[in-house]
Amino acid sequence: MLVGATVESIRILSCPKYSKDGEQWDAYAPFATDPDLFLKMAWNDNQLFLSETFDNTPFGKEITIEQNLPLQLKPFDQPLLVEVFDEDGISNDDNVGYFTFVPADHRGQEFVKLQAGDLVIELKMSWQFK
Repeated sequence: MLVGATVESIRILSCPKYSKDGEQWDAYAPFATDPDLFLKMAWNDNQLFLSETFDNTPFGKEITIEQNLPLQLKPFDQPLLVEVFDEDGISNDDNVGYFTFVPADHRGQEFVKLQAGDLVIELKMSWQFK
C-alpha cells in the first residue's frame, strides 16, 4: 500500500518562448528579454513549495531545481497545483503555465513528466510503500 510520495528534484525541460500576449517575457525591462523562472506547488491554496528564481533563463535551457528538496508530499492522493512563473520585480509575476497533479496517480514512477503546451516539467519521485 502506498503511504507516501516525495519529490526529489524538479526539472523545467522547456517553456514557451513568448508570454501569453505574444511579447518577450521581460519585454519592458531594459537589457532583459528572457524569463526569470520560478515554481510554486500548492494544495487547497496552501503553499507547499516555492523554488528559487532562475534569472534570465535562455529559451531552450533546462533548469534543475534542488533547493528546498526533497519535499514530502502531503497529501499525495489529492490534486496539487504546480505553477511556473516569470518573476517581474515591478509588476505582477507572469504565469507561464500550470498543472494539476495527483501524485498517487503516478505511483511507482521514478520520473513524472507534466506538459501544458510548450511548458514541460519533470518530477523525480520516490515512493514509500507499507
